[in-house]
Amino acid sequence: QAVSVDFQKQRVHFMDGSCQKYHQLLIATGSHSGFLKVPGADLQNVCTLQTPEDSSKILELATGRNVVLVGASFIEKSQASRLPASARNINGTSLQPGAAAELPAWVLAGYSCFYSSTAWNFLVNTQTSLFQMLQNKGVKFHMKTEVCELKGKDGKVTEAVLANGEKLPADVVVVGIGSIPNSAFLKGTSIARDDKGAILVDLHMQTNIPNVFAAGDVVSFPVALLNGDQSSIHHQQVAEAHGHFAALNMLKKDRDLHTVPFFWTTMYGKSIRYAG
Repeated sequence: QAVSVDFQKQRVHFMDGSCQKYHQLLIATGSHSGFLKVPGADLQNVCTLQTPEDSSKILELATGRNVVLVGASFIEKSQASRLPASARNINGTSLQPGAAAELPAWVLAGYSCFYSSTAWNFLVNTQTSLFQMLQNKGVKFHMKTEVCELKGKDGKVTEAVLANGEKLPADVVVVGIGSIPNSAFLKGTSIARDDKGAILVDLHMQTNIPNVFAAGDVVSFPVALLNGDQSSIHHQQVAEAHGHFAALNMLKKDRDLHTVPFFWTTMYGKSIRYAG
């Protein structure tokens, strides 16, 4: 595991004490799930969804239990649709992670910005609404509030307390409140990062340091649909495009990143595709 980079000497230092000199460097360290910062967040059966093993664990824990989903992204909605009916129908609940007065579009979409207000209105206000589809399956939404505390017994979570005072039975809590770039090992270096820790790159996936490139979840990059403004989009297709164009430019091919972000999922037999 890389623990630091000396950009002047062009060396990467690793946890075992070794180091590796480079001529060109690609940083593609990804991101990790955000953690809930409230009392009781360290109780057992408070889960994040990062790996296939995490998904299997959640499904096993959720059978016949009260489940609370914290966050309203596509990941959380997809997870709600995969929970056993006995878990969903008892108390499947999705909570907005912040104290905003209404659900911002990016929370639903899983992107840093939802580019089309028409698409947003379509998803929320029509019979095809994701909310409506999940509500019809017994999922309850608490949108204008946030989790302020998790309570437990014998080390296991039993209850989620909301900021409005409401208390929800919770045998399992699944947290999906965004992700954090894995860039802490670059703290104190001259590489440019935004306030969330994402590495800033241009359309060549080049950082502000010569011969150092970055790609995937760890970066913030210029998005054509945002008129070139920087954004982070944490999805597989985007990461694959980043890697492709980073490789081309490391080979001096001088290629600008051109890709239309897209995302897909399935819920209750319904296929959902999002592009833009």
